[in-house]
Amino acid sequence: MGAFGKIRPSVVIGTVLAIPAIYQIGLLLYAIIFRVPYPYDLEWMEGGLLIHGQRLSEGSSIYPEPSVEFIPYLYTPLYPTVLAMGGYLVDITYQLGRLISVASLLFLSWQIRKDLTWRIAPEERPLANLGWFCGLGVIAAAYPYMEGWYDLVRADTLFCAMAFTGLFLLRRWAQLRAYERGDLRMTIATMLIAMSFFCKQTGVLFTIMGGVLLLFYNYKRLPMYILISGIIGLGGTLLMNLATDGWFWTYVFEVHQQHDFNADRFWLSFHNMLFKFPLLTYLLGAVLVFSFTTAVTFSRSKQSQRTLFSWAAILTFCCLLGAIGWGTEFAHFNAYMPMFIALGGATAASIAALYQTTRFWKVRVESLLAKRLFLRSTFLTAFSLGALVTCDALTATNFVRQDNHFIYLLPASMLGGGFILPMISKYLCALPREYARRVPFTIPLIAAAIIAGQLSLSTWNPKDFIPTDKDVDAGDNLINTIQSYDGEVWIPWHPWYAEKAGKPSYVHRMGLVDVQLKRTYFSIERHWKLTIVKSPGLTKIFGPPQNIPETKTSRSWQVAELAARLREQRFSAIILDRKPGVEFGPLLTHYKLKQKLPTSSQPKVYSGAKSAVPKYIYVPKEDVNVFSR
Repeated sequence: MGAFGKIRPSVVIGTVLAIPAIYQIGLLLYAIIFRVPYPYDLEWMEGGLLIHGQRLSEGSSIYPEPSVEFIPYLYTPLYPTVLAMGGYLVDITYQLGRLISVASLLFLSWQIRKDLTWRIAPEERPLANLGWFCGLGVIAAAYPYMEGWYDLVRADTLFCAMAFTGLFLLRRWAQLRAYERGDLRMTIATMLIAMSFFCKQTGVLFTIMGGVLLLFYNYKRLPMYILISGIIGLGGTLLMNLATDGWFWTYVFEVHQQHDFNADRFWLSFHNMLFKFPLLTYLLGAVLVFSFTTAVTFSRSKQSQRTLFSWAAILTFCCLLGAIGWGTEFAHFNAYMPMFIALGGATAASIAALYQTTRFWKVRVESLLAKRLFLRSTFLTAFSLGALVTCDALTATNFVRQDNHFIYLLPASMLGGGFILPMISKYLCALPREYARRVPFTIPLIAAAIIAGQLSLSTWNPKDFIPTDKDVDAGDNLINTIQSYDGEVWIPWHPWYAEKAGKPSYVHRMGLVDVQLKRTYFSIERHWKLTIVKSPGLTKIFGPPQNIPETKTSRSWQVAELAARLREQRFSAIILDRKPGVEFGPLLTHYKLKQKLPTSSQPKVYSGAKSAVPKYIYVPKEDVNVFSR
């Protein structure tokens, strides 16, 4: 048999169990490879970010007063800055922006592996590598649920790479001493976490998370962490505000606060996230309970177990972050991206942690300790069964939604981790020695088999996210149509198309909606079986109770020269994805619909709002009264 005779069966089994994860990773890579070169919008806001980067490369502000020329997205400036820096080396294009996101995803994957293998025993490395593949498989399997967001010209992937890497470094460097350059390294980790705020505003929540974790890693370094984070976050915000005459804070906070928040979507998010992969959620809950109760019982824990506990804390935080994000108006499922990255990391960490937890059970247990274990398992089992019965009663009486399986997670995890896994481990370790010595590897492989089963059930077709040659031809036809007009052409949904046609770009439609949309909400009365909504001259009754915003009127800002440009008919054509709304002001007064674009001139988008496709061309009216100009 030669060299193959030295291969252990556990290695062969582990390799087989990694196949579904490798397949998922292959699907993701296939989709990315064919999406990156696409020369048009994969998602309707990509082109707007390219314009952000272009303005920075030209020395213009991306936080000016709202005007028809430009209104920024309500994000902090780091990603456009990276785009602008890349623009000094190559042209600012879709490909550049997507490569930044792909590089961030690869870097994050590498950092996850480093975190999993940090200070673990050599015999754990094969299981850690198996866990790493499983974790990446989970992240890849979530790609279609994220609407293909990993590789877009958007800040999300870069943000996740910065925030998660900062937390990894914080955990590894928090306990280093001065002669190990601990203070310097902690400064770097803190700067990375704090700087994530300037990639997306939710970075401030990761900064808080880092402080909470530091309480457990090394609380003595918390004052330094708070000081550095404050200098970067507050100091950077103050400087940006001064440099933009206050418009930075207006866009990233004040305008952003005008967006509605839906409590129903907030609570539904926990079900959406945790039960996208239900087998993983129940398995992870059981492993967490098993590892934690075993560590407490034996008063000791290994590095791989502590890694799992850290990932579990990050996962819990990211669940809350995702729910807040998706509960906000205009949000897509990309709000869940940090949570699914954390789920992949926690799944990866659970394999090696389960190995070390099972090893504790090989130790001969003294009678007193055995009684404690028995009492613990009995209590957790009784609690779990009682909680499951309670959950059934709640759903049966319609007190909670019957499809909200989230309430079953805790009791099921307690039952699995507090009784089933300990009993399996206890009796397997009681087998004859030649069998018992294999138990620490057997149980993690069983867990890996469950993960492999979930990934096998979660396959997807990458072609659903890959543009075709017809889309490229449609984009080329649209650019030719834009070039056929002599004057300026405004394309609010896809302003970068004007740049590709050699014409100046104008404000993105998202900017118009953000600063102009003014909402008036109603007063409500909530009762047990119904909700009464009251407004002047109108009363509506809904049932069962619904989360409807209370009475308030949001603020709006004026867009300089928008109405004047439309009155003067400065645009020779305006190309819209749908019929104009109130955000376009008097457009219909001065422009008329000329034609609907043929399908051969409508390049599709494959992520986010898939209805955002150029459809209508409006041109100036010829019979407009001169006094209306």
